[in-house]
Amino acid sequence: MSAETKPDLQKVKILFENFRGGRSGKERLPENLWEQAITLLEYYPFRVVCRQLRLKPDYLRQRAAAMQQGRTEKFKLHRPAKKPRRKPEQEFLHLTAHELSTVPSQTQLLAPTSACRVMIERTDGSRLQLTVPLDWSCIETLCASFLRG
Repeated sequence: MSAETKPDLQKVKILFENFRGGRSGKERLPENLWEQAITLLEYYPFRVVCRQLRLKPDYLRQRAAAMQQGRTEKFKLHRPAKKPRRKPEQEFLHLTAHELSTVPSQTQLLAPTSACRVMIERTDGSRLQLTVPLDWSCIETLCASFLRG
């Protein structure tokens, strides 16, 4: 493609489709196709080139940046690193049916909050999960009622 004439997006699109139709498996795009796609960026909007040639925007952006910097070595794509998710810190107070009668003495183990999340599981697999005010008499009644049922 010469720099004097506007490259034809449809011709390059046909080249991409022919390559994809004839490849076996997940063969990578050859460098000459990448170069043609990057040349189109000078004449067409980025989104149009990505959509018409069915390219992932991150890959095309990385290739274009590498070509601008004059890098010609074998190109490896790097996906942007994902930020690790922070799990909320939770405090669990594991109680058995025998310990329910001594629950008020366990209150020192928990940080003072206005509400707590209670999850109870019976031996038959039934589960009850509630968010209730931190009122041990109410929680004790709920636990006892659920475990009896």
